[in-house]
Amino acid sequence: MKLSKKGALKWSKEDLLKIAKRYTSRTDFQKNDKKYYEAARRQGLLDFLCAHMPKREKKWTKSAIRTEAKKYTDRTEFQQNSPGAYFSAYQAGDIEKVCKHIPRKKKVSSWSLPLLKKEAKKFSARTPFSKNSSGAYSQARKLGVLDQICSHMEKA
Repeated sequence: MKLSKKGALKWSKEDLLKIAKRYTSRTDFQKNDKKYYEAARRQGLLDFLCAHMPKREKKWTKSAIRTEAKKYTDRTEFQQNSPGAYFSAYQAGDIEKVCKHIPRKKKVSSWSLPLLKKEAKKFSARTPFSKNSSGAYSQARKLGVLDQICSHMEKA
């Protein structure tokens, strides 16, 4: 380890190699020793340091992605359980096509009228309300109750 011209720590190739050898995949290296992984990336050493790690074999074809996607009824589940297929579909611009069998979930707001009133009471003007509690403000606008819950606020 030595200081670079900018005064930042610069890890030696040997130091980084010792750390990289602890791992069998780039993902584990990145997750568990992020600062060293990033140092290796910045120095252009990742391929050298990760040469002992097996390469990922799976290449996702369009048909393999479609087959994989059909296993899921929820996009989040697909993304979490098969990130390679999901990301490949996303990068190829096929995510909508691949996930067309998965119904879109509508977001359900947790803002009821009593909660909106309580939240609005925290503010004396609409601008701070809209900036500091944008979800409540948006929901109140959507429901058409903004004037009602902001009646106590100063007029600008």
